[in-house]
Amino acid sequence: MIQYYIIRFVTLGLSIFPLRVVRLLKYPIGFMYYCLSIRSTIRLLKRSNYLRKNNILSVSALMQKIYYSQYWVETIWLNGKSDKDLSDLVEIHEKEKIEKIIANKDGFIIALPHQGNWEFAIPAGRKLGLKLAAVAEPLNNQYVMNWFTSLREEMGCKIIIGGKKNETYSSIENLITNGYSVCLVSERHLLRSGAPELFFGKTAAFPTGPIRLALENGCPVLPTTCLSTKNGFEIHFGNPFYVPYFGNNAQSIQHGIKTLVQEFEALIKISPNQWHSTVPIWSDE
Repeated sequence: MIQYYIIRFVTLGLSIFPLRVVRLLKYPIGFMYYCLSIRSTIRLLKRSNYLRKNNILSVSALMQKIYYSQYWVETIWLNGKSDKDLSDLVEIHEKEKIEKIIANKDGFIIALPHQGNWEFAIPAGRKLGLKLAAVAEPLNNQYVMNWFTSLREEMGCKIIIGGKKNETYSSIENLITNGYSVCLVSERHLLRSGAPELFFGKTAAFPTGPIRLALENGCPVLPTTCLSTKNGFEIHFGNPFYVPYFGNNAQSIQHGIKTLVQEFEALIKISPNQWHSTVPIWSDE
């Protein structure tokens, strides 16, 4: 209960200031996070060294921690603005990619990496006329979880609480059938299991759920990222794709994951430091 009221108080305080001012907090918070979370910092340093050494990405472990801090500061600020139209903060690139899918009036999957801040895509999606839904990880604090859920739904995004007990998979299927665009963060598996695929040259486990849903429901997958800019955000789309059937589900899903991974690599390369996945991804991490 105390944690809930602290978050509400901080939200109220941050919401007074414009976003550009609130974002300045990312530097002291990110630096402290970099220094105090030693295990994840070492992991990111090793990861950035590998990516630089092999000329794959130019990425800074410190800047990744700073952008991860920015994500949380922005999200808390957003909680105090859920009743406002913030779509003007977001610029959409290659809008024709999503407009072609919308024209079909069918549900589809928006697959995102842990990059930038996808929550600011909600107002933009609502402006496009999308029926948005997203899966949220369950939180230990029920008060905070209920509050976050109600705020996202007030913004125009239906929230499904993940977990086997909540029958998440069938809930998503029902939403797709009813024309929803379901947002799924899809470049890491929380249980460190899943289908193996090369990701920036090393083996990683990817969740099969998004691709399985696309295969079984015949809906497209739209790789997407929402990146921060100097004055707001910009949404970039990868190439939308369907998952064809190749004789059996396992082979079809593996092909779909490979396609999605290639799209994610291209999106992450747009702004590598905003890729703030601090948990283990590769099998050797």
